[in-house]
Amino acid sequence: MSSAIAASPTIQNQILYALPEHVQNAIIEKAECVHLGFREIVFQHDRPIPYVYFPETGVISTLVSMDDDSLVEIASIGNESIAGLPVMLGVSSISQMAFCQVEGTAWRIPAKVARELTEQYPELRAICQRAIIMLFELVSLNVGCYRNHTVEQRCARWLLRTHDRCQNQNFNLTQEFLSRMIGVSRTVVNSAATNLAKQSILRYARGKITIMEREKLEKCACPCYAKMNTLIERVFEKTSLGLS
Repeated sequence: MSSAIAASPTIQNQILYALPEHVQNAIIEKAECVHLGFREIVFQHDRPIPYVYFPETGVISTLVSMDDDSLVEIASIGNESIAGLPVMLGVSSISQMAFCQVEGTAWRIPAKVARELTEQYPELRAICQRAIIMLFELVSLNVGCYRNHTVEQRCARWLLRTHDRCQNQNFNLTQEFLSRMIGVSRTVVNSAATNLAKQSILRYARGKITIMEREKLEKCACPCYAKMNTLIERVFEKTSLGLS
């Protein structure tokens, strides 16, 4: 269950940070800063999305339910984007669900208010449209990554992205979730994590990851990590958004 907490004095969500101060203030005035616990539901599939979240730390996972009732990871959302983004563009529900996979904090705003703010401020609408394109391109890049890069490379890439989002070298992460993100079995993920641990790049114990050597982890990651960062940077080019 999410709970309101004292907000950080600095904005860590990149969408909020990129907006002009008057738009940022309008959003913050309507929002509350909440803590999202592990596996806390953010929205359900085919049901109205109740809130829009601007994550500050942690990771929100979006999943689709298959015919056998299994859940397949589609994308993950951190402080580079928004959870509940379809609401901002006039879509009240989607076929996916979302829950918090790595606990953290977020600015939360009611869906109706988020939609009204998007209609009121063209700068917010513009960056939401770019965020949708960014999400599409990241998912597309993931598909190619699954086909062309090793499990260890993909594991390193995902750990780096999580490290960026959590802004902490320690974070809780289950093998079940990591295997879903990488698209392989837990046994295979355990082997890759063990290999990274043997190189003193990370420590993994009782569901907690500690990044020991960030630079070495970057060398182990596939080129997709750098490509993803480039895609994200494009969203926040203020000159092309008219946000300067």
